[in-house]
Amino acid sequence: MHRGRNTQSTPVNGNFLSLAVALDTPARAAFAPALVSAPVIQRSPLLLADGWRDYQLLSCGFGMKQERWGRVNLVRPDPQVIWPKADGPEWRGWDGFYHRSAEGGGRWEFKKQPPEHWTIGYERLGLTFRIQPTSFKHTGLFPEQAVNWEWSSALIKQARAAGREINVLNLFGYTGAATCAAAKAG
Repeated sequence: MHRGRNTQSTPVNGNFLSLAVALDTPARAAFAPALVSAPVIQRSPLLLADGWRDYQLLSCGFGMKQERWGRVNLVRPDPQVIWPKADGPEWRGWDGFYHRSAEGGGRWEFKKQPPEHWTIGYERLGLTFRIQPTSFKHTGLFPEQAVNWEWSSALIKQARAAGREINVLNLFGYTGAATCAAAKAG
């Protein structure tokens, strides 16, 4: 940032925030105190759902991801996967592959038909979930949400230990996993 006679540096949250202001302009001078006292935006740490034993993201690329759900390896589309995939043996070791249809939806292709449904556990919270591939590529669970289950469980346990009444409103009740985690926590 340009440093000159019209630059102000102010300590904010242990950091110095520098702001160049043309103080001879009345309008800018009026905004300077508010801008200097604004909080510094800091990046939050990346939270990883890495507490799984029964789920694993095996590989991903070109809009597809391969995951292990218990003993079943599934390949399915994911529009957030925009990078190239590595060509490796893991891409040949799938049990189920979801083929998207041009008309919408799609269908599963299975090399060997898995059970209609099976269970996987999230041991950190003592939870067990039923997995069942659907006609619209989902499995009935979003494993990346485990970080949110752990966070809410910790808050609930802290509140309970402090003797507070527990009330939870789950606004992402699609799978019911967060509700189960909250109920298990107390």
